[in-house]
Amino acid sequence: MISAEGKKKGFTLIEVLATLAIMAVFLTLVMTAVAGSLIISGNIEETSKCILLADRKMDEIKAKVLGVSASPGYSFGWNQDYSGTGSFASPDSSYSYTIFDPDYPVSSDYIRDISVVVWHDEDGDGGRDSNEKSVTWDTKIARRD
Repeated sequence: MISAEGKKKGFTLIEVLATLAIMAVFLTLVMTAVAGSLIISGNIEETSKCILLADRKMDEIKAKVLGVSASPGYSFGWNQDYSGTGSFASPDSSYSYTIFDPDYPVSSDYIRDISVVVWHDEDGDGGRDSNEKSVTWDTKIARRD
């Protein structure tokens, strides 16, 4: 540009560097926020998957305790021990569970406490480590006969 006095106008090197520095700070803040939200989103997804699998496993146990499941290879009924550990079938094979059945042998005629812990077994060792996301699902099962 040429001003009224005939001199060329433009941005100085300092102005350009200052603008670039401001843009770099702004972009760094935006990228940090995006990366943080992706990590949080992944944690929420993992926890939601654990909750879904724990609910599914608890429904399976309740059906067995009450004698309404038709899964092969299981004994059913109120007086069975349902404690155990295992992994889910594909595509959820990276998730494991432990069932706690503290009321076995059954001490109450009408109520049983069952707990299921589901975790994302990231290292595949079958054990729950402190850094692995987990969910504990507790329920009471009432006998209605």
